[in-house]
Parts: sequence; C-alpha cells; structure tokens
Amino acid sequence: MTRSRFMTDITSSLQTHNNGPHAFTERSASFGIRRALLVGHNNYSWTILKILLQQFGFDVVDSENGLSGMKRFHDGEKYDVVFINRYMPIMNGLQATHLLRNMGFMIKIVGICSDDCHEEFLEARADAFQIIPMDRIELAALLEAIGLIN
Repeated sequence: MTRSRFMTDITSSLQTHNNGPHAFTERSASFGIRRALLVGHNNYSWTILKILLQQFGFDVVDSENGLSGMKRFHDGEKYDVVFINRYMPIMNGLQATHLLRNMGFMIKIVGICSDDCHEEFLEARADAFQIIPMDRIELAALLEAIGLIN
C-alpha cells in the first residue's frame, strides 16, 4: 500500500469514526473553538493526532520546530494547549517547554515522544506527557486530565 493510500485510508477511518464513549458530539465542542498548536515534524502520528483533536472541536495549527513554535507565541497567537515533540531540529521540545515557562506562559503543554521521556518533560514543567501514537480514548483521557474536556 502506498503512503498516500495509507494516509487516505487512515484519515477516512478517523473522520468517520463516531462511536464509543469518546465519540465527537455537539456537547464535546460546545465550549467554543479551542486552539491547539502541534510543534514537531509532520508524520503519521501527528496527522492522526491532528484529526483526533479536530474531532474534539479544536482548531489545530502546525509548527515544524520549537523555534517556529516560539515565534507564534512571540507574534501574540493564543492557544489552549501545545503538543510538543521531544525530538526536533533547531530547538527541541524540552528547550521550547523551558522557554515558554520561563517567559511566563501558563498554557497547557503536553510533551510528546515515541519513547519514554516523561521525567524530562516534567522537569521542563510540562503539564502532561504522552507516548505516540495515541488513540482517541487516550487523547480523551489526556484532555480530561488537563482540564480541556469533561
């Protein structure tokens, strides 16, 4: 199966999934539009995360590395949550998390990694950590734990 076909199948499956305890409903989006910033390289896991966040009613913005993510804050953009990858060129997720906290931003920050770097993100003062890929149930539990859905 080609990459393009794979992504089409995954995207279609995620967009039509509307069953189970964490299905997208009007209620889950009733708190108004929330904004999420995804900071990291775009791959399958990030594409899935983006689609899932959209299903929970988030407007999702991408940024390719920590430096470009920081520029968005410097430019005054507002977000409810930042999902930030540990491994990135130019400025990694730990550096960007430290910088956001040192600048006084109290935004919810979720450290994302494909291996266990939980302690590193907690030391950087992230609000939560999640190994990717994650599914809809894991994302719902995470968003609930940081107070963005109920």
